[in-house]
Amino acid sequence: MCCFYVDGLSGFKEAISAVYPQAQIQRCVFHMLRNSFKYVNYSDLKKFSNDFKAVYNAPNKMAAYSELEILKEKWGRKYPYAIRDWENNREDVSSFFQFSEEIRKICIPQIF
Repeated sequence: MCCFYVDGLSGFKEAISAVYPQAQIQRCVFHMLRNSFKYVNYSDLKKFSNDFKAVYNAPNKMAAYSELEILKEKWGRKYPYAIRDWENNREDVSSFFQFSEEIRKICIPQIF
């Protein structure tokens, strides 16, 4: 099985799928986080990023979806754009959860 990690540039997913139709395509979690954080005021960034850890540290994708809903309840009114990208790209982020916790930790820098 091939797994490709891509950022959100248009065309990557289609190009990879054309050449490797069985490949897993994963949106880069780091890029997703960075994109979300640009919508958050600096004064809330530490709290927001700590709350977001529950999403990408969830043990599986169903737990991550649940944590995303909790995050949305807490922060969604104040920062809807920070959460919307995750909702719109659920399937492109969910293959991340098929890997063990040890491998997933490699994918997310420890700065968060």
